Amino acid sequence: MSGNFIRHIPCPECGSRDNNSLYENEDGTFSSFCFGCQVQKQNLDPNGFDKIKPLKIETNMTEQVRMKPTLKEIMEYPSVGLKDRGIVKVVANFYGLRVAKKSQEDKITHHYYPYTKNGEIVGFQERVVDTKRFQGIGYAKNDIELQGQHLWANGGNKTLVITEGFLDTLAASQMLSGKLESDLRYPVVSLPNGANLKCVVNNLDWINSFDKVVLMLDQDEPGKKATREIANIIRPGHAYIAKFSEKDASDMLMKGKQEEFKQAYWNATKYSPSDIVTAADSREILSKNNEVPSIPYPGFAAELNMMEYGKRMGEITVFTSGTGMGKSQFLKEDLLSMMNDTDCKVGIVSLEESTRDTLLGLQSLYLNKRIHLPDVEVSQEEREESISWLENTCGDRLVLLDHQGASVSEELLDKIRYLIAIGCDYIYIDHITIAVSGESDQNKAIDNFMEQLLKMAKRHQVWFGVVSHLRKTAGDKKSFESGGIPTDDDLKGSGAIKQIAFTIIALVRNKMSKTKSNETQIYVLKSRYTGRTGYAGSFAFDQKTGRLNAVEKDMEEQEFDTEEHEEEMFEV
Repeated sequence: MSGNFIRHIPCPECGSRDNNSLYENEDGTFSSFCFGCQVQKQNLDPNGFDKIKPLKIETNMTEQVRMKPTLKEIMEYPSVGLKDRGIVKVVANFYGLRVAKKSQEDKITHHYYPYTKNGEIVGFQERVVDTKRFQGIGYAKNDIELQGQHLWANGGNKTLVITEGFLDTLAASQMLSGKLESDLRYPVVSLPNGANLKCVVNNLDWINSFDKVVLMLDQDEPGKKATREIANIIRPGHAYIAKFSEKDASDMLMKGKQEEFKQAYWNATKYSPSDIVTAADSREILSKNNEVPSIPYPGFAAELNMMEYGKRMGEITVFTSGTGMGKSQFLKEDLLSMMNDTDCKVGIVSLEESTRDTLLGLQSLYLNKRIHLPDVEVSQEEREESISWLENTCGDRLVLLDHQGASVSEELLDKIRYLIAIGCDYIYIDHITIAVSGESDQNKAIDNFMEQLLKMAKRHQVWFGVVSHLRKTAGDKKSFESGGIPTDDDLKGSGAIKQIAFTIIALVRNKMSKTKSNETQIYVLKSRYTGRTGYAGSFAFDQKTGRLNAVEKDMEEQEFDTEEHEEEMFEV
């Protein structure tokens, strides 16, 4: 049926409210076609329609003005094969493709590709045929699933294929599987917004549930770039890259290269980042290294900053001390400084305390009040001011992992990769013992955990601050809770912690001291960056404000402490 589309109207035949379409023909008569019951009607009474302004559709479809269909209307549109693309109806229908025409006999004018969330269709991506014009209808935000993901929510083949476009997904599925519905056993999905990684980041857990992920994106430069970026996000060893002769899967199907595409799938090579360089790359490498920023620790740790020049992306710093010595408080002060003095995005993986406790701790530091104590008065205005600071100053720059109990280390590593993928440059992990608590061989798990952190630190140029506990002291050695000085070998667990760490910082305090139980001394046990080790200043905990403040020591007292500690460390 030809003519100018007017609007959707009820159908007297099937009772549909809006599946029927009204058209004005070239001779001035009116006709209708129902996409629900497929009934056409000619020579309708024009009375009542004469005042309706026709909505014109250009024959070349480059520009059009028409009524935007509803989500319900689109879901009732027919699903057909795409002859010009070589896509059969079974595959198109399986993936939920819907199409629109001016009439039953006319060519398809629009494609509708489904958006899903939690397995349910929540919107469509509309494509005007023969153009590059796309728009979202319904739910078209960044937290949707990959297109086709809902079909494989319960798994399928242990290998997942990711393409760059919806039609590429249909083409890839058809070439790998066949033309019958029973053949569609290969999970193939597409990025809903071209070479945009946001959807991959949001669905990383589902992607990593597959043993193997074959990336079959466009073979042009943007596609290759997106392929590398996705491969870096996916769990190491799971990403494979396929190469083929045409630009994309659709072109491969249209040019009859099904067998080549299948071979590209089976011959996909495991991704590993290039790590071979020559001296010819010196200028670029050294320039990049010189640009790495160094973020200082808070003011109470001024001497530590003099020794270490702060912390740098691409490194792992280990913090250690005896039980209850204030490691978490040190990190919260450092976090407060990061939020107030930088524009960095920071991730918190706190496995010992809840996200609420972490936020409450930051709120207390902001107010200089220990607001969790029952005898500390806090006004409603103060609470509101501190919450506004968290919302506005920290905002989406502070990302906290809601761990909900101990995690299996591999699952936790996936969460850390997610933090990196959304832009966290500095990540605190408190603490590594809990991070591997679900593993049978914890030393082996620590080895793997630290090795993976090192790869991520170097590959993505992020800084990790890792909290590690200490072993119990043996024999007559002074306990760490009584002021004993730890060495690298006192770190609890695998030797990989001390070997892989760039810097190891120990906090030393005698909790039983009558006069200095609130005073903590900082020691650098290892520094790959400066090579400087030893005493790095002192700070004290203020019982009233809950803040850490620098402790000024005269030279004689500092030298006495240092000699005593060096003696103790030498004896160990």
